[in-house]
Amino acid sequence: MIREGESAHLALLDIKDSIDELKHYRNTFISA
Repeated sequence: MIREGESAHLALLDIKDSIDELKHYRNTFISA
């Protein structure tokens, strides 16, 4: 069973990963 705090923390990590991917994609696109 996941507590509220833990699921919220995981959600934030997911969002951070998504943002990092977007930045990487943008940088790759710009340098191409």
